[in-house]
This record gives sequence, C-alpha cells and structure tokens, in this order.
Amino acid sequence: MVDYEKEDFQLLCRKSDEELNEMLGRYEISIPVQGRGRNSKLEKIKYIKEYCASHDILRKERYVNDEYNICSLLPNVELFKADYGLEADTRFKSNSVSEILDYLERESTESNKLAVIESEISGEMQKEARSVKGYMSEYVSNLKEVEIKPIITWKDAIKSVDVSFQFENDVRPIPMSHKGAGYRRLFMVARFRYLAEKNKGVNIIYLIEEPETFSSPVRTKMICLVHYVGFRMTIK
Repeated sequence: MVDYEKEDFQLLCRKSDEELNEMLGRYEISIPVQGRGRNSKLEKIKYIKEYCASHDILRKERYVNDEYNICSLLPNVELFKADYGLEADTRFKSNSVSEILDYLERESTESNKLAVIESEISGEMQKEARSVKGYMSEYVSNLKEVEIKPIITWKDAIKSVDVSFQFENDVRPIPMSHKGAGYRRLFMVARFRYLAEKNKGVNIIYLIEEPETFSSPVRTKMICLVHYVGFRMTIK
C-alpha cells in the first residue's frame, strides 16, 4: 500500500475517533463548522490529509501484514489458456499433482490409509532390526539395540501425470500432446466443469481463454454451450 512516511499519519482509517481528535489538536488542524459530517471520521481524515499535503509530508510504498487474514477471503484463480502448444499440458499436471498431494497429506494423518501402511512398513523393519541385532550380538557383546526406521515421504510418490485419449478407431490411448488443439481445449473445458462441481461453495474465479476455438463448427457450438452452462453453475 501507499501510506505516509511519518508514523503519526500512517493507517489513518484504523485510528479511533479519540486518536484522530488528539491528532487534530496536536497539529492544530481545524475543521470548518459548516463542513458536512464535521464529527465523522471521514471528515477528520480528509482535513488531516490536506494538512499532510500542505506540509510536504511524503508518502511511500510499504508492505502490510495480513493481520485480519484478508487474503483468505479472496478467491483462488484458475487460468485455462487457449493453447498449451504441442508440449504436455503442464498446467493440468500441476493441478492434478496438487490434488494428489492433498490426498497424500490427508491420508497420512493418524489412523488413515497411508498411516496404516506406514505403520505396517515400520513394523516389518523392526522385525528385521531385531533379527539383525541377534546376529550382530554374536560379534559385539555390548550391543544394546538396533533400530531400522523407514523415512517415508508420500509427497514424492508422484511427480506428474500424463493425459491420453482413446477414440473408437484408435488401437491404443494417444497422448494429449499428440492430439489437436481442439481436443486439448475440449479437455480444458471438461476439467473446468469438474473443478466447478468439486469446489462448490469455494471462492474460485475461472478464467478461460478462447473456449470457443475448435476446427468443427458443431463442436464449437457445443463447447460454447458447455462453457456457458458451467459458468452459470459456478456463479450461482
């Protein structure tokens, strides 16, 4: 934000009436009797700002900490570009991996699926440690304990995902990066609908660049209709 350099004049809107009145008296700032809303905070701040302007009290840019978690109230933004080029759809990959990471984090907490697996792995390694201790004790008489502890990082389990399509005349799935831009955009809008349905009630803004671009006029009409219905569903 841009605010005054002098600390006394910073964050005027957050000051109480008493603090503003004290400033008006200290700096001998007077408010005309005929002024509208003479006792309102806005009127007081208006004349304090006029005082700053006339006394060359400079302003500067500064960072404001998010004390009231305002950022948590702002919507997330998902951008669907018109064309990712011939390379793999990296934006889709990043979104998908993000969802996978959320799943891994959730399921690795106490009593959930991955936590149970982690416990079983740890148990198996402890069995191995006890056996190794028994054999080592034959060579080292003062050995007290052997511990084998797995270091499991679930977030590193999946780095990325690949997208392929298989249509009726295809003998095998074809990577999305090998299909035309129209199919990639159709996939883009389908994923938009998925995210809109999944994130109902969450503040999200979806930005779709050129959703109507398609080589087939019929499909262009269809994709525009899907986009419109999905957008209405999200806003509602």
